[in-house]
Amino acid sequence: MSSSGDGMVLLGLGALSGIYSYYMGIKLFSLLKKIENTPTCKVIAAYPGTVELQGKAKRMGELFTSPLEKKPCVYYETVVKKWIGSGKHRKCELVDRKTSKTPFFLEDDTGQIMIDPSWITLEGNSGIKIDRNASIDEMPSLRKDTGLVDTVKWMLFLKNREKIDPQTAPLTEEEKKSDVAAFIAENYPSLRGYEDTIDVSETYIMEGDPIYVIGTAQMVDDQKGHHLIIRKSGNNPYYICDGTEKEAKQTIGTDTYLSLIGGPILFFICSVLLATIYFKVDALLAASAAGALVGLAYLYLVAIMLLGIYNGMVLLKTQIEMAKANLQALYERRQVLIPQLVAVVEEAARHEKKLQGAIAELRARAIQDEKSIFAIGEKYPLLKANENFLALQKELSKTESWIAGGRAFLVDSITLYNTKIQSFPHYLIAKIAGFKPAAMETG
Repeated sequence: MSSSGDGMVLLGLGALSGIYSYYMGIKLFSLLKKIENTPTCKVIAAYPGTVELQGKAKRMGELFTSPLEKKPCVYYETVVKKWIGSGKHRKCELVDRKTSKTPFFLEDDTGQIMIDPSWITLEGNSGIKIDRNASIDEMPSLRKDTGLVDTVKWMLFLKNREKIDPQTAPLTEEEKKSDVAAFIAENYPSLRGYEDTIDVSETYIMEGDPIYVIGTAQMVDDQKGHHLIIRKSGNNPYYICDGTEKEAKQTIGTDTYLSLIGGPILFFICSVLLATIYFKVDALLAASAAGALVGLAYLYLVAIMLLGIYNGMVLLKTQIEMAKANLQALYERRQVLIPQLVAVVEEAARHEKKLQGAIAELRARAIQDEKSIFAIGEKYPLLKANENFLALQKELSKTESWIAGGRAFLVDSITLYNTKIQSFPHYLIAKIAGFKPAAMETG
């Protein structure tokens, strides 16, 4: 194809890239709003539905070893691609993708929750670009750590070599110095003599790395019992990154606004050049038509943003109601457990007069201060040998922990909601839609 034809193809691809960038920006904006409108909760306060958690990665079983970096980790993904073709036919082809499938835990100071690595989206280092003509001795450091998600992306440019059997060709001294070359030689011998670009990327999470996650919590029954697991569900977001929620929002926010602003601009420039140079359309007409489309794209973006603000306030209000309902259910559970504890002590008192005082104390403290019930087992050692009393006391202790976590989550939800509806531009929409500040009620 002539250079003129190549230019037409490049401009066409540029215009399509602008459209795709804008589309991805809309998706990232949706994720960003979801993160902003979801309060971070403790593991103990997590309930089925969309949750946002912060903690550290913990193994569920044995640690994995990442294939490329040989790092002990709870999760890894290693991807090998090769470039084929030239010109407009040049493309990157997937050779292999290795990933761990076993869930791991997110742990905070209140407990652990299982993370399903299927369909996981990790935010890590974007990689290091290496000059095609550089020798391996001249290459910069091929390792870059980012904390939680350590992503190593190496572009290995193999030098042009004579056509020899890749299965038997010995490694050159330069190739021996490259961990990537050794990895390819060991695992993909058919690529040893490959004369084009090979991309190798690896992402892993090591035990103890801090992680932030937003996803869908679902209740499951398996060999570990009845428990929650965070996983991908439908169109709901599923995103994990290193660091804090603030850092996640900064990363996504930058990508979002670059895509939303840059995408339409790229489309405008490429489409105008394509129309005027290759289709001989009047420049003013081409610019007017492309400008109108870009204007519509930005108007749609404004509508999406306004709708996102409204939906975010609705989501927060709904979360407050759900948090109150969950807290009320826990209060009711506590009120059921306390009479059961009294009944257990009454039954034991029939055989031991020393426990008569415990009954009156239990009844009094059940009304005044439920937490002080836990001290009764220490005051009356005979109860420490009663399995029913200990089991009920354990359940009540768990319930109290759930209540504490639920109260904290409710307070965070109310605070976030009240802050949103009093800040610009949320205030204007809240005023029109009739959103009122929520009372700080946790009892």
